[in-house]
Order: sequence, then structure tokens, then C-alpha cells
Amino acid sequence: MITEIYLEPILLRITLYDLFFSWVLLMLGIASFYYIRKSRRAAREHELMAQTKPSKIKDLTDGPCEVSGRIRSKKKLLRSPLKGSKCVCYHFLVEEYVSSTSGGRRSGRWHTYIEDQVPSVFSVNDDTGIVDVQFDEAELHLRVTGKIESGTLNDPPKRIRKLLNERYDKDTQGFLYNKKLRYKERTLVEGEQIYIFGDTKQSGDRKIITSGEMPLIVTDAEEESIEQKRLESSKVKVGYFCAAGAIITLIFWVMSR
Repeated sequence: MITEIYLEPILLRITLYDLFFSWVLLMLGIASFYYIRKSRRAAREHELMAQTKPSKIKDLTDGPCEVSGRIRSKKKLLRSPLKGSKCVCYHFLVEEYVSSTSGGRRSGRWHTYIEDQVPSVFSVNDDTGIVDVQFDEAELHLRVTGKIESGTLNDPPKRIRKLLNERYDKDTQGFLYNKKLRYKERTLVEGEQIYIFGDTKQSGDRKIITSGEMPLIVTDAEEESIEQKRLESSKVKVGYFCAAGAIITLIFWVMSR
């Protein structure tokens, strides 16, 4: 017998069956809104990137921009966590493999264990001038410059275990054995050639590149690869599938009452 809840005084009858379908519709509605919005934003950004032509620094005007130049640090260089190399900024990612058993089958997934992106103050220069970049708002697309793995019978370097303990309050050691971890590091070094998408703005008597109509993107790859990633993101149809699922669920719910 289906459990029923009676809400007085309006005598509206709601069953657990109704509550289940309401929950499914809500989840599908939220998912479709999120993914459709994300896809449309990627489409707008790709269109803006395609319309924005590369500029020399001296020719920058307020608004969306694309520049290429060499990175220059405005303060003391950093030491990257994994390789210990000097750099202007870094992104350090450690993932842990977590295994599970379902239906007698063993599987697992990689989960973020540590993620550290250290902002820096830097500028970019070309043969016409120099401009500051507000890096703390940047979206990074960098090549992996260092990676290692550790796990059972594969101890991490002592320096890395000490680093995780002291800086991140984490450990490479599990209850009995080493945790299965993989470490990846991305860096930008002094003098490296980079591409930047962003918005040029006036700040006092100087110009800076920050996030605005165009998101601030810093990459050491060719600019076409970033445009291609945005184009691919705009074609993802997960949101529309969720919306279709919500409509089908609603129809089935109504017809089954």
C-alpha cells in the first residue's frame, strides 16, 4: 500500500510516488539549466575569441584583447612544489585513486587530493611594450612540466612526503600501505612565451589585462587550441538531454496518475 500524506486544511494528497518524481524532475531541471547555461557561455566566448584579433601591446585599447609575449615576474620567483624549479607561477595537483566494490566487481576513480595554484604578479612584454596581468583571476591552460606516481611498493621521494605533511597537512601513507597517488605540476617560467585572452582596462596611468567580457585565460599553447576547446564545450548537449529527460519524466508521471 502506498504511503500517503494528507496536508490539511487543503486536503491535497501527495504520495511517495509523487515525491520521487518531483525529486527526479528537480534534479533534471537543475542539471539542464546548469549545462545549457555552460554550453551557451562557451559558445559566446568562442565567438568573442574568433572576433578578437591578436594585438601588439602598444595598440591595446579597452575591451576584449588577445596578446602574445614573454612573461616577466614583478616579484621574487617561486619554487615549484614537485620539481623545485624556479617559476613565475605554478599549478600543483595531487590525485588519489579510491577503489570500490559494486556487484562483486572492483573498480575505482581518481579524486582530487590536493590542488594548489599560486597566483603571482607578472607582466607580459613584446617588442612594442609591456602590460600587467591580474593573474589571480586567470584560467590556466598549461602543459604538464612534471609528474610522478607513488603507491604500494613505490615510495614517493622523501622531500615530497615532507612537503605534503608540512604545507598541505596531508600524507602519502595510508593505514598500512602507501596511498596510490599521482602528482602533476604545471609552471610558467621567466621569459616563457605565452598567449593571453582577457579584457584590457585602464588602471591609473597604466593598462592591465584582467577578466571581463572576455574571461582571462593564460596559456603556453597556441591560441587556436584554446578557441577549439571553447568550441567543443559549446557543442556539449548534456543539458538538452537532461531537459528532454525532464519532459519525458513529467509526461510519464502525469499519464500514470
